[in-house]
Amino acid sequence: MNSRHTWILLLVAIALASYLKFVELRAPIRIRATHGGHAAFRPLELASVRSLELQRSNQVMRVERDSKGWWLKYPVSQPAQTVGIDRMIDALKKLEPTAHVSAAEIAAQPGGLAAFGLQPPQALLTIESVTDRTVLNLGSPSPVGNRFYFQRMGSDGLFVADTALLDALPANANDWRDRSLLSLRDAQVNRIEIRGQTDLKAERDPSTGVWRLTRPLAARADGARLELLLNELKNARIAEFVTDAPMVDAAAFGLQPPAIEFAAGEGTDDLVRLQIGRSPTNQPSWRYVRNLLQTNVYLVPNKTLTSLDAPLSAFRDRQLTPPLDATAYIHFRFGTNETTLEREGTNWWIQLPRRFPADPSGIDHLLAELASLEIIEFPADVVTDFAKFGLAEPNREFALGKRVTNRVASVTNQPIVKIQFGRPLTNNSALLYVRRSDEPGVYAVPKIDFRLPETANQLRDWHFASTNVTEIRVQRGGRTRVFQRSAEGSWETGEPSLPSDSFDELLHRLSDWNSVRFTIRDEATFLKAYKFSDRSHEISLVFRERSGPLQQWRLRFGADLGTEVVVLANFDDDPLSIHLKLPRTLYEDLYHLLPVR
Repeated sequence: MNSRHTWILLLVAIALASYLKFVELRAPIRIRATHGGHAAFRPLELASVRSLELQRSNQVMRVERDSKGWWLKYPVSQPAQTVGIDRMIDALKKLEPTAHVSAAEIAAQPGGLAAFGLQPPQALLTIESVTDRTVLNLGSPSPVGNRFYFQRMGSDGLFVADTALLDALPANANDWRDRSLLSLRDAQVNRIEIRGQTDLKAERDPSTGVWRLTRPLAARADGARLELLLNELKNARIAEFVTDAPMVDAAAFGLQPPAIEFAAGEGTDDLVRLQIGRSPTNQPSWRYVRNLLQTNVYLVPNKTLTSLDAPLSAFRDRQLTPPLDATAYIHFRFGTNETTLEREGTNWWIQLPRRFPADPSGIDHLLAELASLEIIEFPADVVTDFAKFGLAEPNREFALGKRVTNRVASVTNQPIVKIQFGRPLTNNSALLYVRRSDEPGVYAVPKIDFRLPETANQLRDWHFASTNVTEIRVQRGGRTRVFQRSAEGSWETGEPSLPSDSFDELLHRLSDWNSVRFTIRDEATFLKAYKFSDRSHEISLVFRERSGPLQQWRLRFGADLGTEVVVLANFDDDPLSIHLKLPRTLYEDLYHLLPVR
């Protein structure tokens, strides 16, 4: 670099530093002197205050500031609260004397400085910044209201100023103490321990942020509940500082042994360790709390500590499944019926027992039902005999997975979760035993098995293009009629009152129809119960070969439920029927627009 440029840059830096110093060190203020004339008062340098020390009578209070904030250093060492400190610094910034008393005038007073409350001073305030140290002797109020006397060490005489500074002084060290029960500042808590009615240890994985219980058992933890506990304790306020003595009578505070112990840490380092004791005899709404890292005993409102008495189950993750958003394949079994589904691009296909398109809304419903399963009870954490829960040979199970692309661009299936459903609880039939294959315990969840599919047909996509239907067969009351589509694409109805386009509109509505789908385990009993023989009405749709999801769709109609009609549906040559409900208005149109005459 050119030496000339170096000198220019150096001069610019010196000029900038000089300007900043000039701005920071404001010009002295001219103060009217009581004897006439004027005196100068240099404003305090407060832009970079790093410590404050106040001596009053036999009390000494000192706070220091570092990169994380203010800390009380004396008479106890602990975090400081900033509100009171900032209030005093603000009062110091506004400290502007209204009058000056010369040394001669002080000497002329009987008692000298004592007449102004400055021998000894009422308080001694030391202000240290990066570049300056100022000591103020604070005296008594002046005869004129809202004024007091103070002396700046190193200056001649004394000054008179507004009493706002006196009002901002702490009465004792407790005024400068942080009253937060947990003063964790920016620490990253990844370990929580509770001992008492509840005994637990939870740790957070630093890479994923996921909480897990590690004591008294290894299990998933309710991360949201643990974070809520931390936030509740962070927001808890100390009502009263009882003692800072390193040695206390623990039994007097109900701390031998304590009712509860709580610790929060980062790795193996404790950031806080509290012991919770009894309530004072005359203050049942408060409890004694001892901070073992600072040897302090506090009084804390009891209501802020109630979460620490929650049972272990309150801190366990009650979500049965992990997130299912990435699910790309599903295999489920009910009895001997097995179904496999896979996602191809954005579409789902049933692969087993046969390949045909799956209904996307049905897949969304299935995943939503499984994702909503909440653990209500934890019957057993370690199981040696699954038979008593109906889980030795479960009748129903679901396995879900996702696709993962490895480094050589090979796609593999990776399991997400496998769930097995057992029998209902003996003492609560609204709950089912269930287990995850990757966890050792058994859980109890709401009985939603009736909302889960049992066969592939319940997830079949029956949406079709009306133009792919080539034939409609109608049977009603022992009579049969067949409507066929001509080679030109129109329907041969044989009646002017049955226009061809009305058939396609009706088929379009039938294609868009959706319904909750149930399996039928005893078809004969179902047909009798819903009076299918009384109505004696069915419709079959025949589709073009290889036209899409269906080749033939048979619909049988049963009892009228008011706004809906019970329907049994069969697809192609599959003998397994599913139970549906058809809107009554759509059924009436099918009845009138597809007559048998």
